[in-house]
Amino acid sequence: MKLLKARISSYKSIVEAELQVDPLITILVGPNEGGKTNLLKAIQAFNPDEEFTDSLVCQSSEAYREGYFPEVQFLFGHFSQTEKDEIVRAWNERNGAVGQVGSNEGGPSASSAEFSPDPKNSLSDFHTLTVTKQGNLIEDYHFHVDSTALIVENQERDERLKEKLLAILPRVLYFDDITLLRGESKIDDLRGEDPAF
Repeated sequence: MKLLKARISSYKSIVEAELQVDPLITILVGPNEGGKTNLLKAIQAFNPDEEFTDSLVCQSSEAYREGYFPEVQFLFGHFSQTEKDEIVRAWNERNGAVGQVGSNEGGPSASSAEFSPDPKNSLSDFHTLTVTKQGNLIEDYHFHVDSTALIVENQERDERLKEKLLAILPRVLYFDDITLLRGESKIDDLRGEDPAF
C-alpha cells in the first residue's frame, strides 16, 4: 500500500495542513523555520508508539483551547491483493462481533447498517483506507474503508480489530541526519534500486 495523502491538524506550528504524496517521491521545499520538519515529525507521530503530549499542540488552534491533542490522518491506496486480503481478514475475524459500517457524514451513527462477516458483504472491493490518530490510546484511532467507517460496538473487540489493522499498516521512519545527502541528488538516483537511497 502507498500513502497518498497526509492531513495534519494542530501540531506544533501547523494549524492545518494537507500533503499530497506521490507514490514514488515527494520533496518538501520551503524556507528555514517554514514548518517542513514539523510536518515530517507530525507524520512520524502517526506511529502507535509515538505519543502526543500537550507540548505538541499548536497554540494557535482550536484544539489547544479545547484541550485536545493534534490529529494526524493518512489516506492509503494502491493495495496489493495480499494487503487487501489482510484488511478484509482482520474485519471478518473480529470474533463474530456484530459491527457497524456507517457513513462518515454526520458521525458514525448516521446511516449506519449492520455488517456481518458474510462473504457477499465483504470489503474486498475497497480502494482506500483512511486512518486517523487523535490521541495516544488505541481507541483514538479511527478507520474508514473508502467512505465507510469500521465500527465494532464491543470495546474489547473494537480494540482488537484496531490492533490488527495497525499491524498491517506501514511504519513511518524519520531520520534527523542523513549523511548521504549532498548538494545535489539526481531524481533518477533517488528513484533507482540503490538501497543507500
